[in-house]
Amino acid sequence: MRTIFFISIILSTCLSISYADDRLPVFIKRADIDVSTGLRNDNLDWNKAGDIEGNNPTVLSELKWNDLEIWQLGLDTKFEVSRNDYDSLGFFMGFKFDYGEIYNGKNTDSDYLGDNRTNQFSKITSKSDDGDVLDVSLFFGPDLTSNNPRYSIIPLIGYSYHEQNLTLTDAYIEIPSIGSYTGLDSRYETEWKGPWLGVFFESLIREELKVSSQIEYHWADYSAMADWNLREDLQHPRSFDHQADGSGVLLDLNIDYLLFENWQIGIQGTYQDWETDAGTERAFLADGTVLSTRLNEVNWDSVSIGLKMVYSF
Repeated sequence: MRTIFFISIILSTCLSISYADDRLPVFIKRADIDVSTGLRNDNLDWNKAGDIEGNNPTVLSELKWNDLEIWQLGLDTKFEVSRNDYDSLGFFMGFKFDYGEIYNGKNTDSDYLGDNRTNQFSKITSKSDDGDVLDVSLFFGPDLTSNNPRYSIIPLIGYSYHEQNLTLTDAYIEIPSIGSYTGLDSRYETEWKGPWLGVFFESLIREELKVSSQIEYHWADYSAMADWNLREDLQHPRSFDHQADGSGVLLDLNIDYLLFENWQIGIQGTYQDWETDAGTERAFLADGTVLSTRLNEVNWDSVSIGLKMVYSF
């Protein structure tokens, strides 16, 4: 239902802007609507200390989701508008929506008694082959080269929202040497949201070939909630949560080829690298007690590549 809700909002916005020429006091100089599909690979890890000061030990527990393989579907729209066709300065706006289903991945959960990841007393590996990811971004800015048909340079300001809904199943306990352990069905759900600044570049290499890229720097409020289903000493469905401030860098690269009038086919690649400062974990015990400790850091990186179809008007 959440995915259908976001798609309906985006599609309705596209339609309302596309036919706005005779209703709004703006002129649509250009519009691109991209639909894409492809593969994505994510890694996410976090670790916490033994107390709120970051000690006893410095790293008590560390979880890593590695090689999350994701099938992704995207919608990317860009519009350039002005008051009339003769304006020297166009105004660029757009939004981007990506939704992906995780179909393969793994998790490692390690616990330590000594500082700096020493005296390890627990290591559990598990599958992470379910869950989903979501990215939504809105942006706008002035086209500084509006009257140049060969290239564009556009400074952007935007706001983005990102989710990873991750799972842990099929546990295998390596330390101590126990082996397979049944019943694991835990979740860790993240949110990254906040403003960003960036630049959009576009160059027409030949009449039928176009290359574009977008670079973004993000400020993010990070939050996460976990349900550790096998921990009877913790509450459910909120066993603990995380809060921290973070930042991220996103690089998007596109190569588009003109098939025929108004239609292009292209390749899209995206790289993201995010991290947080130290934050707070709150653990909600079954008896109602809330314990706080230091969340040392969260790290997330993502690489995706896909094919897209572009309609321009």
